[in-house]
Amino acid sequence: MTVKANENEWFKKHEILLITTARRARERKEKETRAKVEADEAKKLRELHWMHCPKCGHTMETVEKYDVKIDFCRACEGIFLDRGELEQILIAQDSARKSLFRSIAHALTGGKISKPDD
Repeated sequence: MTVKANENEWFKKHEILLITTARRARERKEKETRAKVEADEAKKLRELHWMHCPKCGHTMETVEKYDVKIDFCRACEGIFLDRGELEQILIAQDSARKSLFRSIAHALTGGKISKPDD
């Protein structure tokens, strides 16, 4: 091989290495930028929707019922519970829980289920 051929081979190998390295760096930077943009968008959405009613969009307030803080919308009178809050309310109010299930059963069956003795 001539010196020129060796030199061309060396440049070809290193050019491929440089291109590959530059491509990986560009892809990594694009991925980081995408992740940052997505995180920023998620943060903006949280801030926009934080304590706003998912039904009507009005501002909700926190009220305490049965020692549980629940979110209440004064505009549409919707009540929104976080994970586990319904169970806390039902456990705290055993008699209310029984009457709730009875009223649901009554509504579903059209009143065909008689009330059992406690």
